[in-house]
Amino acid sequence: MGGSQAWRRKAMISAAVVLGLAVAGGGIAYGTGAYDEWQDGRSLSSACDGLLDGEQAKDLLGAERLRGKEAGWNGCTAFEPGRGKASMVVRVQQGSDSARMLSQLARIETHWSGQLVGPVGGGWPAVISPRGYLAYAGAYLPCGKGPGDDLIVSIAAHRDASVPSFDDRTQQTRLARIVTQTLTKAAEKQGCELPDGADVSQAPDGTFKTLKRAAETKGTCRGTGSAGYEAAADGAAPIEDCLLADAQGKKLFRLAAYYGPYVKSARLETLRGKTYLGRSGGSQGVYWTTVSCPSGDALYAIEPLDDGERFATADPELERRALKVFAAGSAQRHGCGAVADAPRKAGGGE
Repeated sequence: MGGSQAWRRKAMISAAVVLGLAVAGGGIAYGTGAYDEWQDGRSLSSACDGLLDGEQAKDLLGAERLRGKEAGWNGCTAFEPGRGKASMVVRVQQGSDSARMLSQLARIETHWSGQLVGPVGGGWPAVISPRGYLAYAGAYLPCGKGPGDDLIVSIAAHRDASVPSFDDRTQQTRLARIVTQTLTKAAEKQGCELPDGADVSQAPDGTFKTLKRAAETKGTCRGTGSAGYEAAADGAAPIEDCLLADAQGKKLFRLAAYYGPYVKSARLETLRGKTYLGRSGGSQGVYWTTVSCPSGDALYAIEPLDDGERFATADPELERRALKVFAAGSAQRHGCGAVADAPRKAGGGE
C-alpha cells in the first residue's frame, strides 16, 4: 500500500514536469508538430538565405512540410521530410559567366521538341517549363553594375505523383510567382534595380499546346510562313522558343532566341552550340545569327528536330526565311539592333 502511494506521487510529479515543459518558454509543444514546423522554417530560411517563401513552396509542391539544406553552385534544396518525394532546388548565381544555365532548366537537348520554355509575362525577365510532375523556371536580371553583377535564378521542382501535376495552370502560376519573388528578393539583397513587373495573377495559357496554321500564329512563330507551336511573344523573356511543323502537326524545326548569360550557355551546352561561331553562319540545316542588344549580343538559331528515328530533312529556304523573321521580331521586342540575313554557309559566307 505504501509502495503504491509512492508510485502514484512519482507519476504525478513526472506528469507535472512534462506539462511544465509543454508550456514553459512561451509554449514549446513537443510532439504537437509546432517544434517540427519551427525547425522546418529555420532550416529552409538558413539554407536558402531567406530568398524562398516556405508557404508558397509548400503550395507549389503539394507538401505539408518542407525542410532546407544547402546544394552546390550557390543553391539550396527544399525537400519533404519523411516519405514524401516533393522537392525543389533553387539557385541564385551572379555574373554572365555563371555555369550551366540551360542545364539547370533541363534544356540542353534542343534537338528534341520536349524541352521548351514559355514566358512568365507581366514584364518579368523569367520563363517556366512545366513537364508533368517536373517543372523548371529561370530568370535573368541585368543588375546595371556590369555583367559580373547580373543575377540568374534557376528553379527545378518535383511534385509527388499523389497530387496534381504541373500541367495544371494553378501550379504553373505558383511556379511563376516563386521565380519572380525569388528574383525580387535576390535583387533587393544585391541592390539591383527591379524590373517594372506586375504581380503574376495567372500564368500564360496554351503555351505550345495547339498546332496553329501559318496565318494563325500570333506569338513567337508569327510571320515564319509555317505552321507551328508557339508561346506568347514577350520582350522581357530571356529565352524564346518556336517549333515549326508540317500541316499534319509533325514538329520539324526549333527556333530559339537567347539573351544575357543564356547565349554563352547555348554555345557551350547544346548539341549544336559549338557550331555557333562568329556573328552568323549555317550548314546542314542549322543556321544562326547574332544581334547587338542592351544586355550584350543575342543569339538566334534554327535547327532540325529529332523525332526519335531521324532528324527532319533540312529546308534551307524555309529555315533562313523563318530565322530572319523570328530573330527580327524577338530583337525588336527586346530593344536590339537590326537582323541580317542568315548566310548560306558556316562562317558567314554565301
